[in-house]
Amino acid sequence: MQIRRSVLRLVSAAAMALAGGHAVMAKDYYMSFWVPATHVYVSDFLLPMFREIEERSEGRMSFKLLPQPVASAAGHLDAVRQGIADIAFVSTGYLPGKFELAQIGAMPGQSTSAVVRGVAFQRLYDEYLASSFDELDGVKNLGYFSVGYGTVWSGDRKITDVGDMQGAKIRVSGGLILQLAEYFGATPISKPASEAYELMSGAIIDGILLPPEGICSFQMQPLIKNVLDLPGGAYGDGNIVIMNEAAYDGLSNQDKALLDEYIGEGVARRAGAANDAVNEKCETELKSMGISFNSPTDALAAKLKAFTDQHIEVWKDEAEAHGIDADAAVDYYYNQLAELSGEQ
Repeated sequence: MQIRRSVLRLVSAAAMALAGGHAVMAKDYYMSFWVPATHVYVSDFLLPMFREIEERSEGRMSFKLLPQPVASAAGHLDAVRQGIADIAFVSTGYLPGKFELAQIGAMPGQSTSAVVRGVAFQRLYDEYLASSFDELDGVKNLGYFSVGYGTVWSGDRKITDVGDMQGAKIRVSGGLILQLAEYFGATPISKPASEAYELMSGAIIDGILLPPEGICSFQMQPLIKNVLDLPGGAYGDGNIVIMNEAAYDGLSNQDKALLDEYIGEGVARRAGAANDAVNEKCETELKSMGISFNSPTDALAAKLKAFTDQHIEVWKDEAEAHGIDADAAVDYYYNQLAELSGEQ
């Protein structure tokens, strides 16, 4: 892949030389995404954002989407670090044992809004966590974004009470979501969302933890009959847009300043707005199909709160191990959630 990219750049340079060299030669940056180009992350967020940056660079930067992903969902972090692709996004739940400090953004009950969850976490990262994300060594963090909220979707199996997930095979991404499934007695099946339809249609799993957009993006509507309608969501998994560090450092001051206008909270807001819109659209579609949105019992809600309280303490221990004032960080984060929720 690196050889192919070098050839493409040499061909581009030769074409400019033949043209007399008067125009600005674009620097090509190659993007790889493990979801298809039709997925909301790509079609409604990443491609429009990078196309806008490209246009504003007046020909100095060109962002090209590779026709196939260069790695698995979990493998894109190393792929960008090694320069196999210049830009990608990583899903924090897909890398077991990594991104432990990102897990606070995935906790149950915080918000169903991707803007609220994403911006709150990005602010927490900027204020408290930036120097502690060792997983991002060798890459530039362009910004965190949230799926909004995820919950339990199932076929005939109705899940509303504490024991309803006992023994159920539930697809999860990993991280906190895997632990959540185990906490309720389910058997977690850790697979990428892109395999969800095959797992569900083949009766390999009884249910799936996904945001609404995942159900519609992977065309699972006909397989779903029940959903747990939980205030604030059962979880809110996150993703980080990354760029090869050498590629970022190699930008001119002018182009770096241009890119910096978009990253950080800008990514969280732009991606969050796209995710919120598609989640709302998908929810409306699913309700119109007669899928049952079921409220949790008080017992399930109480057990979920106990899970959250327990894992906030786990997160605090991790934060303190990194020299972070954990109590202050948690207070700051939940204050951001409250402030942003009030703006909705």
